[in-house]
Amino acid sequence: MNSQITKAEMGNGEIRRAYLKPYYELRNKDNAYLVDVHLPGVSRENVAITLNGDMLTIEASRASYKQSDWKALHTEIRGEDYRLDLQLNVEIESDGVSAKSDMGILTVRLPLAAKAAQRTIPVE
Repeated sequence: MNSQITKAEMGNGEIRRAYLKPYYELRNKDNAYLVDVHLPGVSRENVAITLNGDMLTIEASRASYKQSDWKALHTEIRGEDYRLDLQLNVEIESDGVSAKSDMGILTVRLPLAAKAAQRTIPVE
């Protein structure tokens, strides 16, 4: 997993939260881009996906399994939430965007707009 930490800032420059940038893979399939985002320990109820213009933002948080009277001697999972910001360089059909979660991997399908779809040009 990518351990890069990004910090979201409020309008006045005050830092409000630190996020981990999750590992992701991008695939092109059937005139759409598929973004596979690895979010271990995150349930689908704790994922928020927004598409604002050409910016895709995915935020996810893990449920805390720590008991109040429990003190960990060692933890391997960091406590930060996930955030991924992707600036899209192609036009997306925003009404057709869909997402599904399976075994800790979130797959977001971004269908290309008709004018951005790949086509074959015949040579005369």
